[in-house]
Amino acid sequence: MRDGNDPCVSVVKQIIADFPHVDISLVISDRTIGTNLKVSNLANAVTQAKYPFLVLADSDISVGSDYLQQVIQPMQQESVGVVTCLYRPVVRGWVAILEAVGIATEYHTGVLVARKLEGMKFALGPTIAIRKTVLEAIGGFTAIADYLADDFQLGYLPTQIGYQVVLSEYIINHAIATESLTDLIQRQTRWNFCTSFLVLGDI
Repeated sequence: MRDGNDPCVSVVKQIIADFPHVDISLVISDRTIGTNLKVSNLANAVTQAKYPFLVLADSDISVGSDYLQQVIQPMQQESVGVVTCLYRPVVRGWVAILEAVGIATEYHTGVLVARKLEGMKFALGPTIAIRKTVLEAIGGFTAIADYLADDFQLGYLPTQIGYQVVLSEYIINHAIATESLTDLIQRQTRWNFCTSFLVLGDI
């Protein structure tokens, strides 16, 4: 988190107080390492990581109690460096339904076709599990700090040094809160920018 005055700070502190037996750390830092501020947040947070596996998850997903166990399971094979997940849209409102239809018919289809044709060489943002040693081997978060499609890079770069990316059988729930056509167009525009750069070979 970059802003110590963010209202979320009090929520996280309350969670820490409510669950003292759970190892939770709140990292607040405005240190910036590149143009992608989300990656800067991750780079600041990873300094507190204590374990060999990192799981990056979007805030708009929901999972079951077996989530971590299932996602980490493929890491039993040393050749697996990254695990990622498809997601099931959870929607409210007709605009969100439109976005969900696109995810189900275009996005997921594209992921599965790519895996069939050339294997997984990318990761999907809502959940990315990565070995800490693999992250360090690709240059850490600094290596992707200027990329818009940082999730893609977290899958792509490990494959370039010999690691596999596994698409987990675990399906997460992804809450789509898009309420207006303007928001939908902005999100689609961002995704198209990511796709365009990849097609042009800017990887």
